[in-house]
Amino acid sequence: MEKVRQNGFDWFKGCACIAVILIHYYFPNNIGIGIRTISRFAVPVFFMVSGYFMLSGEENVCDRARTIKKIKHIILILFTSAIFYFFFDIIRNLITHWGGEKAFMNIYVLQ
Repeated sequence: MEKVRQNGFDWFKGCACIAVILIHYYFPNNIGIGIRTISRFAVPVFFMVSGYFMLSGEENVCDRARTIKKIKHIILILFTSAIFYFFFDIIRNLITHWGGEKAFMNIYVLQ
């Protein structure tokens, strides 16, 4: 059976990606509040599209093995990005503050 690409979902995901960027960007005054408020649709769209594709398949059933495989994949991505950004923040602070211990203390030690 040949898989058919569903372009509508790609369009929704593309708009949601742009909206996530807008959520994290600072816009001043009421314009920023409005943009962030409108952009809040992005996270639910990602959940809905992911849920749809978890259930889509030949049997249209969300079996246990497939779900566990997807959860492991998501956890791997989460930990990989967390480790990357941990070291990225340390290096960024060392470069920005060039204080060694001071740079590390600013983010990773509660005062």
